[in-house]
Amino acid sequence: MALASLSLSAQGAEAVIRVGNRMSDFFDEVLKISDQIPVCFLLTSLSRHESTRGFVLDANPYQHIVTLLSDKTTAGPALSTLRSIATCARAVQGVLDAGAIHMILKFLESADVELRRDACGLIRSLVNYESTVWKEVRCAKLVRLLSDDDEGVVFEAMVALSTIADSVDGAAAVVEAGALNRVDEFLQSGCKRLSLTACILLYNLADHNSKGTTQAILDVNPCPKIVLLLDLYRESPTYVRLLLRVLNSIVRSGVGARCVVEAGVLHVLGDLLQSSNHEVCWDACDLLSNLALDDLTLRAVLDSNHCQRLITLLSLDATGPAALNALDSLARSPQGTQAVLVVLPNILQSADSFLKRVACEFLNTLDFMTGTLSNANLLERLITLLRCVSFVT
Repeated sequence: MALASLSLSAQGAEAVIRVGNRMSDFFDEVLKISDQIPVCFLLTSLSRHESTRGFVLDANPYQHIVTLLSDKTTAGPALSTLRSIATCARAVQGVLDAGAIHMILKFLESADVELRRDACGLIRSLVNYESTVWKEVRCAKLVRLLSDDDEGVVFEAMVALSTIADSVDGAAAVVEAGALNRVDEFLQSGCKRLSLTACILLYNLADHNSKGTTQAILDVNPCPKIVLLLDLYRESPTYVRLLLRVLNSIVRSGVGARCVVEAGVLHVLGDLLQSSNHEVCWDACDLLSNLALDDLTLRAVLDSNHCQRLITLLSLDATGPAALNALDSLARSPQGTQAVLVVLPNILQSADSFLKRVACEFLNTLDFMTGTLSNANLLERLITLLRCVSFVT
């Protein structure tokens, strides 16, 4: 069908719609064509352009497309069409109301690679807009596809499971189905998109702050591999930020801080706090802050000697709040307060007048929180130092 080829471009798709708007029965006639494969291609193309997607939705073609799923010759194109259409809540509801879910589950076990791949992708889209759909999807079927011979199927299955894990109940179902048993393999796979998707799954699971779910994550011991990936992809800010957030979620659960530290993350954090990417620095500060709040890992955080760098980051608008939060977490313990005070004299002797001003402001905040300056000897030392410091701006 020439219309299908024309609608591959946004301008062509809009031209097709203009023709369709002049014909009240345009879609009725199109859906009666004997060869429905090009019709599926047409609907797929129109659905992919934001300017023409609404026309397809208004035509309400869901039941017709779902019927095509039962025919071997049209199943693939029809499934691809549903995947293209299911990009908003209205479309997803139409797909579900048409009874597509039963055929989709059947395709998860198909011998056809593209059917398996598109079925996983469509499940992800459906769950994105209707979170309860996962209850009709047997997570165990998706988990079995993590062993598929086709990398594309494995990827789509992992993404679908990650999307299901975004809800608390869905996360429990994903863990129960055994999805975590393959995570270690994907983290070490050398395939960036598989390791990235494995991290997204871990993040979605850990972000619920459920001790049970986090313990299930720790049982597969992913932290050493995540730290290795931090080092491996340190030049990729987007990837690094995801890895830091995974570790942060594990730490926040209250049961994972020690595992994260034992994986060697504090050695890598030193470099990440020096990153030219302020968002990476922010996330590194957040992780350091949460580790400092855990009694089991506070000593290790103090021994890593990051206080001076945190005070430097305090002077930057882009990282100041995160650095202040990390210093505040450190200062909640006597040892942490002392560690911060040890580096302040060096900062106050810096040639950077703005940094010195920030250090003094932080010292004032620290005193307000902890009564630090009630120590007469410390106060005398700081007064002596400040007399020698120039605050020329």
